[in-house]
Amino acid sequence: MTAGLAAPRLRSFWSPVQTIDELIADPQFHAGGGVVEVPDGGFTTPMLATPADFTVHASAPVSRAPGLGQHTEEVLAELNRGELDS
Repeated sequence: MTAGLAAPRLRSFWSPVQTIDELIADPQFHAGGGVVEVPDGGFTTPMLATPADFTVHASAPVSRAPGLGQHTEEVLAELNRGELDS
């Protein structure tokens, strides 16, 4: 089954046949909540919203994803594993 045939059955507002430039220029993409502003310190960073909504109430992102290794020390401490081996 092609994406064009599957999309109506999935009842999704996301189009499977757009380039990134077309997507960013698409007013329906923005009107449908395709971009969310994610808190990033004192600023916000625009990021793509999830194409699926599993909640009755709209949710908002609370923060951006952690940086690589940002919580490693805390996780190791909780596991009583001590510091990273050098």
